[in-house]
Amino acid sequence: MTRERCSWTSAAAVGVSASLRCIWAVAADKSYNVIRPSKHPPFLVAARTTSGEGEMMIEGLPTVTVAGGDLIIVQNHRLMQYRRSRGVWRFWWFEFVADDLLGLALNEPFNVKPTKDELQGFQTCFNLLSNPGPLSAAMASSMFSTMLQGWIMHWRELHSPPHPHQLVVDQAISRMRANLENPVSVEHFAQQAGLSSRRFRQVFQQITGNSPKRHYDLLRLTMAAHRLGQGRSVTQTAEELGYSSPYHLSKAFKGCFGKAPSLQGEAGAIAR
Repeated sequence: MTRERCSWTSAAAVGVSASLRCIWAVAADKSYNVIRPSKHPPFLVAARTTSGEGEMMIEGLPTVTVAGGDLIIVQNHRLMQYRRSRGVWRFWWFEFVADDLLGLALNEPFNVKPTKDELQGFQTCFNLLSNPGPLSAAMASSMFSTMLQGWIMHWRELHSPPHPHQLVVDQAISRMRANLENPVSVEHFAQQAGLSSRRFRQVFQQITGNSPKRHYDLLRLTMAAHRLGQGRSVTQTAEELGYSSPYHLSKAFKGCFGKAPSLQGEAGAIAR
């Protein structure tokens, strides 16, 4: 069994506001069986299973089984025990505090197909929390908040009739991801969707909780945070992601994460 952990305490606000306390990356073998003490702080835990199978014993509920692709958000103080039940149970464990989960049911698993971007985001959050400091913590919390909002929107889609423009918005987001390094206008996305700019903004906001520009900016800034964390300089990152200057990237970055990436010192350094 392998288990890696990074921790920090910070706050961030991106749509859904979550403060990420800790991340564990776990590969649990047949000996893995965690029995918890009776008292635990009342924060939330998101367990994201990528493969294998595990079981969770939650106070007042039957045993809950989680398998590959499952996500469950649990009230920490009610989680009494968790263990591997089949194969090597690989999962990511996030401890966090959130202001509002927008109606998402707690202690109930649901399936969300893992994506390359999501797994990359997990690793980026993990790496950020490996470097203690208020900016790294804020960046990790902001990235996690974005992922959490995506999970909540997916859960709401599973439990409500699909929005008539869901496919349009999904396609627009795919185009945004494909154009992180060559940014295009919101009007361009609206035109490709066959909607007026005003109508496109309305339906995008209804489905994602963010305006198209805000969502696009977050995708680009999340990628910027990932590349800065890999050691790229602010100047290089700005050029790669289509910002007109390091100053404009720094300004947008500060607006999202609360502090600007360092424009001085070692390449890729982040101001703390």
